[in-house]
Amino acid sequence: MGRNSALVFLVITLSLLSTDISAQLPSEFDWRDYGKVTDPRSQYPFGTCWAHAAIADMESKVAIRENVLYDFSESNVVSCNLNFGGAFAGGIVKIAVNYLSVWGTVLESCDPYLGYLPAMVCRNDTCDYYKVLTEWQILPADRDAIKQAIMDYGPVQVKAETDTGWNSYDGTRCKNDCEDSYCLVNHNMLIVGWDDDHHCAFEDDGVWIIKNSAGVAWGDSGYVYISYGYNGVEYNSSLITDYKDWNPDENVYFWDEHGWTTETGYGDGIDWAGVEIESAGTEWLHAVNFWAVTGPLTYDLFIYEDNLSGAPVNLIMGPVSGTVDNAGFYTVDLPELIPMTAGDPVYIVMRFNGYGASAPIPIDDTGAMEAGKNYISNNGSSWEAIDYAGVALGDIGIRGRTTTQIERGDFGFYNTFFPSWVQGYPGQTISQSVRPANFATLVTTPCNGPDSVSVHAYDSQGWSMTGDPAFGAGTFLGAGDLSFQWINVTIPCWASPGMIDTVFIYTTYFEDGQSLGEHVDCTDPNWFLDDPYWSSDTLIIEVAELTQPFHIVEQPTVDIPVGQRPVSVKFEIINDDPCCGSPYGYIYTIESEGYIGESIDQYGVIAAVCGEETGITFAVLDTRYADICDYDSLTMIAMYMGDLSKRDTFVQVVHATEMTGDPDLPELPEQYTLEQNHPNPFNPNTEIRYSLPEGGRVLIEIFDVSGRRIVVLVDEHQEAGYRSIDWDGRSSDGSSVASGIYFYRMIAGDWIARRKMVLLR
Repeated sequence: MGRNSALVFLVITLSLLSTDISAQLPSEFDWRDYGKVTDPRSQYPFGTCWAHAAIADMESKVAIRENVLYDFSESNVVSCNLNFGGAFAGGIVKIAVNYLSVWGTVLESCDPYLGYLPAMVCRNDTCDYYKVLTEWQILPADRDAIKQAIMDYGPVQVKAETDTGWNSYDGTRCKNDCEDSYCLVNHNMLIVGWDDDHHCAFEDDGVWIIKNSAGVAWGDSGYVYISYGYNGVEYNSSLITDYKDWNPDENVYFWDEHGWTTETGYGDGIDWAGVEIESAGTEWLHAVNFWAVTGPLTYDLFIYEDNLSGAPVNLIMGPVSGTVDNAGFYTVDLPELIPMTAGDPVYIVMRFNGYGASAPIPIDDTGAMEAGKNYISNNGSSWEAIDYAGVALGDIGIRGRTTTQIERGDFGFYNTFFPSWVQGYPGQTISQSVRPANFATLVTTPCNGPDSVSVHAYDSQGWSMTGDPAFGAGTFLGAGDLSFQWINVTIPCWASPGMIDTVFIYTTYFEDGQSLGEHVDCTDPNWFLDDPYWSSDTLIIEVAELTQPFHIVEQPTVDIPVGQRPVSVKFEIINDDPCCGSPYGYIYTIESEGYIGESIDQYGVIAAVCGEETGITFAVLDTRYADICDYDSLTMIAMYMGDLSKRDTFVQVVHATEMTGDPDLPELPEQYTLEQNHPNPFNPNTEIRYSLPEGGRVLIEIFDVSGRRIVVLVDEHQEAGYRSIDWDGRSSDGSSVASGIYFYRMIAGDWIARRKMVLLR
């Protein structure tokens, strides 16, 4: 039979952990400071740490994205502990991931943790379900990668070694029972942050701040501090990296009831797997889940109408390709909706490249195996069953997600804030984007048409905030379309380090020039929350100190021509602080090794620059007697005159090359010049350029029309070269001068020049 597919989103995204670890990780970070961690709970007296850690992880991820603290049920997860034969008989994190990816969370108030062994039933359908896990990643054994994941996504689940001494732990010391690689881990918890300078850190190397499940009377109000590199923490970490709202119209078809328990393959790292699923009625296949057993792992996904003894028949869609960085659980949203009917199966095929991993196919070898549903291949052509009729390996960890109703509500955010926590310094504008989307489809009325959406935002501090498009404005989106929405938040100059601002955004419908909370044509996808808005997200901004307000611009090796005359090498200083407002300039020194020309021992002052303006100076090298391919190093040290402890150093390498008709760097000027300022008229800043054919004392002054001197811009000895200086329209006392005509004069030796400029306020 043939199938028609309904086009929806053409963008396939997976949330991946970057391999580029930030060089600006703070020395201390704690999600409790932002109100994104629920209170520690008690698992007593049963071995349910794995469920408590997973639920705590989900609670924090929802709090970060939605700014709501839920109390989800651990019992609801524990009751489906299929692997170990009892609700409270111990477990591992993959059991919780497996359950949360299929069924999702319910509230603690509906399915409470009673503290004794009740006759619980897997899936308490008397409770409403809230959130479903769609992505989970196992982190590499790398301290900085774990820290970066905590900042980018939120708290991280961890498994650590514990002993009997834990029962009496009071939080006044740090745990360092065993070095990571030698630990026998036995207990799941949740890392909420770290502190590189914690007072009890072993060997002063810092600690992980970890939420336990022993109640608030244990440890430090329920928390434990484990020194870096100890108790197995850095070798056994994972985290939920994405989730979605539970959808009552969605079904999940799978054979791996116990999830990923082992893996298989043919040894070369590139293998194929196929799973046949069959719908219970009229549905649409919209996504595929799979377990990645290694990372990085590249996949190619295909959907076929059927299979003959595992060999795929009649391609419907594919390939959909991607790469995941880490082992874990992932969701691939299909670019097409695949119609399904009862008794008419589809065949999901995936090609896995584990980059040398000998067994890249995920397998559930614990539960009952299905006959004629799971197949593997080494080349995509020759297939074999892995059930009892074949090699009896188990069932493959590939799943199909379907929906029985295509009308899913019109608007939501297809991509939310990432990362959800950022740092910025006073005066900086933080720009983040989300992607509003029209989740209507092209199939079913009345939810199949275009609509207009508006995005709104507010923040906890009342800082300056703009949107592009403007907040509250209507954006027209066709069914299946998505757009960009930029949110720009400017941190005020008066904000102090450690201050927190929480930005909250949400979508509404837009009709007749008005934003509407509800709409007549579709069902709210968050119907069970009675939420008047269709989708929301939060961004946390923490103010950090701009520890280095200026820097010397680094550039690669500079080639300079030899054989004729001295040449100048330019050095630039940029001040990144938009709030500097300071008249102080920069003291600098430049020294060379003397391998090209005579040794340089130059010093001077560069006038104040602010808010990404540039200050320029030059060093002069005499290349007349240099040899081609000579190298020299020019070391520049710049210090802020307002605080000499703030400094930057840069070593510029120069290379002597053959003279050409168009040398890379300008030669020394042949005469004095004072150029017209630019721009002119100006507001608030203008640049004055001038040139010196030889070194000497230089004086540049600003006067008003009455002849009164306003400010001295330059008064120092300067070497020959091309130079510039900025004036910000302020007098020598730092106050702004009025609009009008001003004159600037330059004196260099016996040479004097004067020009006129106009300031317009």
